[in-house]
Amino acid sequence: MNTEMDKRFVLTEGANPNYLCTICRIGEMFPIEGADRLVKTVINGYDIVISKDHKEGDIVVYFPVETSICEQYLSANNLYEIGEFERNSNAEEVKDLFTRAAGTTIDKDGNEVKAYATSNHYKPADFKQIIHIVDTDAAYLAEDKVLEDSACVELSYQDDGIHTNDVSKVIARNKQKTDNLYRLRSCGNIWGVPYRVYYMSCNLDHVLYDKRNSTDEEKENDAYAFAKKYKNDVVAFMNYMCESAFSVKGDFKDSWEFIEKDMRSIERYTNLPICLESEMQEKEFTTGTAFGKCLST
Repeated sequence: MNTEMDKRFVLTEGANPNYLCTICRIGEMFPIEGADRLVKTVINGYDIVISKDHKEGDIVVYFPVETSICEQYLSANNLYEIGEFERNSNAEEVKDLFTRAAGTTIDKDGNEVKAYATSNHYKPADFKQIIHIVDTDAAYLAEDKVLEDSACVELSYQDDGIHTNDVSKVIARNKQKTDNLYRLRSCGNIWGVPYRVYYMSCNLDHVLYDKRNSTDEEKENDAYAFAKKYKNDVVAFMNYMCESAFSVKGDFKDSWEFIEKDMRSIERYTNLPICLESEMQEKEFTTGTAFGKCLST
């Protein structure tokens, strides 16, 4: 490294080499099913999701997960994204670019968290984790599973696919939703708070009550009955969520790859047990053999 470059790159004394940024070139890029604006590449042996705006051979700066990046660097390079656009040196432009790349989903989440925190006089350190639960809404289905049905004024989720009177609109919605979900599941924190998103497939009512197309009245009645049944029985709730046929457990990344395939995003699945078991294990909360079984699987 020459003298001029020495002035640009300084290794902090005592720095852990596992958490240093790497200057590298983008290699081969691979398509991601259901994502219009995102592709996958491999950097230092890790699968990385990047924008299609990149091209093979581009020089980039790669920061490994858990790397702590100084605020001046983030601001100067317009890297603040999640509810903190105003901290960038060119805030409005960054917000516009990010909104067009991923919709307003992450920024909206960040702003909602900050608004809630402000109204209750909380700061980021007061939050342990943000747990975001979303419906898949069958968004990962192939386009030929979006079925024309002139009688469907509203979407209808059936075993054979999504029934609708506007196929092109639903296909566009699915593409936007899957793009947003890729962003969300790749997002490690919001407002400096650890963040993870978990799915209910094809929606919350389907997982909890085995109903795909509930009316508002049914949703309200079922929610009341469910809360009444489990509010004083954590063991039963945990076993229902973690030991049912719809329970998807194991690795977080694998759980999302699972739901993308075939007809699964319209079928009855949730990866929320990954979160529930992790939280219970961390608290070392054990009550009864049934719950112990749930934690050990």
